[in-house]
Amino acid sequence: MIETTLNLKGVKSHYNAASRLIEENVRNGLGNKVAIISDDKTMTYNELLTDVNKFGSALKTIGVENENRMLLITYDSPEFVVSFYGAIKIGAVPIPINTMFQPNDYEYVLNNSRAKVLLIHEDFWEKLKDQRERYIYLKHVIVSSLTALILLSACKDDSKDNSPSAKKVDPLFTLLPPDRTNFHFSNTLTEGLNTNVLMYEYFYNGGGVAVGD
Repeated sequence: MIETTLNLKGVKSHYNAASRLIEENVRNGLGNKVAIISDDKTMTYNELLTDVNKFGSALKTIGVENENRMLLITYDSPEFVVSFYGAIKIGAVPIPINTMFQPNDYEYVLNNSRAKVLLIHEDFWEKLKDQRERYIYLKHVIVSSLTALILLSACKDDSKDNSPSAKKVDPLFTLLPPDRTNFHFSNTLTEGLNTNVLMYEYFYNGGGVAVGD
């Protein structure tokens, strides 16, 4: 199927910077070499490739597709490198921009680029979050901090009543402990160079136990 696709006119194998600059070093046996040195951490090529693949997988999970644009407003850091190449790895287009811009500048770039995703450090998000409704093409916001990446969906309904008096709905399923089910196992999927959601789209499908198993 791959050979047939590549033989179609106008369709060819494209250069991918993430594969060339990161994955190729791992294939060439340089995985344990240091790829990034920052103030608070270092990352080997193996670690960098793992994080790039995970970030790319996360983008695909929220519906980011080939040639979708992702705006980056964050400091120079390992997280910037991971998000930049994670987007490239899945064919998305990362757009890093000046962190000295003003809110009006960010609004212009977000709307003019039609960016679907915004990855932004929490320091800058505090200045922009009140104007979110003005970013008409934006679907997802990923807020980064020193400890985590937080995904905020643009379609999120903040009007839900989460108070104790709100109507409770009985769950469809209840998690049962192993001592009640007599099932004792760890269903672990280990990502590798050729075993990840970027190489195999259905890598995580069927990763659990379903009715009838």
